[in-house]
Amino acid sequence: MRKILVAAAFVAFAAPAFGASLFDETEKISRTVAFEPGGTLRVKTFSGRVTITASDKNEVAVEAVRHASRDRLDRIKLDIHREGSTLVIDTNHREYSWWDGMRNNVVETDLDIAVPRRTNLDLNTFSAAITVDGVEGSSRVHGFSSR
Repeated sequence: MRKILVAAAFVAFAAPAFGASLFDETEKISRTVAFEPGGTLRVKTFSGRVTITASDKNEVAVEAVRHASRDRLDRIKLDIHREGSTLVIDTNHREYSWWDGMRNNVVETDLDIAVPRRTNLDLNTFSAAITVDGVEGSSRVHGFSSR
């Protein structure tokens, strides 16, 4: 009985410590990019939350909170770049290798994005909750189990 209590106490106290240090870290990223009304915002994400709000500024402001192990946060980047009049946000950008098929290559990302009121949206998600408020452009939403 004593061994069971000692083992249970170890699991109760050690598991949260190991889980926090080995598996979950948080990284916060803020970026602001000049952006003209009428352009397109393309978001590619796997899981987390996407909230897009209209603003009266000629810029896109991105607040990202990323959750994953330190190894994944270091390997898998938040990529924000332009393709003509389109601003692309890719929350799971990485260099591919043969080893990728055997690794967990997802960083859960919560995005809060402010865009000019007249912005077209192209949203590609797998399992991310999506909220859009006040945006007047066209929108395409592709999702597997998004809400």
